[in-house]
Amino acid sequence: MQSQLVERYLADNQCQHGLYLVGYYYCDSWDDEDYRKKQCREDMDTIVNKLKVQAEAMSVSGKVIVARILDLRF
Repeated sequence: MQSQLVERYLADNQCQHGLYLVGYYYCDSWDDEDYRKKQCREDMDTIVNKLKVQAEAMSVSGKVIVARILDLRF
């Protein structure tokens, strides 16, 4: 969020509003041996809260950052 959105897309730009969009792909039907399942250690609510706090902390100096998660579980 910091390096991509704040320091890259919003740097030297008249637009100071940014949306940080994250896809959440966790799926209970994944095989326990699938490396992607092992990388998903936190539930979606925990990630939502962390991103919200991070976005609020970066909303300074006229910048407005909003973080959203797309629930892509099936």
